[in-house]
Amino acid sequence: MTETARRRRWPQRRVRTLAWLTGGATFVAGVVGIAGSPKPSAAASLPRSERAAAPKVIERRVIRKVIVVDAPKAAPVTAAPPVVYVPAPAPAPAPAPPAQTSGS
Repeated sequence: MTETARRRRWPQRRVRTLAWLTGGATFVAGVVGIAGSPKPSAAASLPRSERAAAPKVIERRVIRKVIVVDAPKAAPVTAAPPVVYVPAPAPAPAPAPPAQTSGS
């Protein structure tokens, strides 16, 4: 029988070191991303009263939808069928409750 060599597991110390290194690299990558972002302009750091007024944005959209429909053709006039009301039969009276007798 041929036996295949089993792969050795990494020691726990090496696994922990690798985890710390990858975590640190992730943290540094985030800091580099924040540090590389553009800085706000000097006008943005002024108090609101000293800043130039921002122009008001007015957005107007006019939507018009016109639907042209030909006049309906005159349908032939027919009389409605007559309606006959028929009263429903009266409901049957409820059966009388059984007579109660004292059993002793």
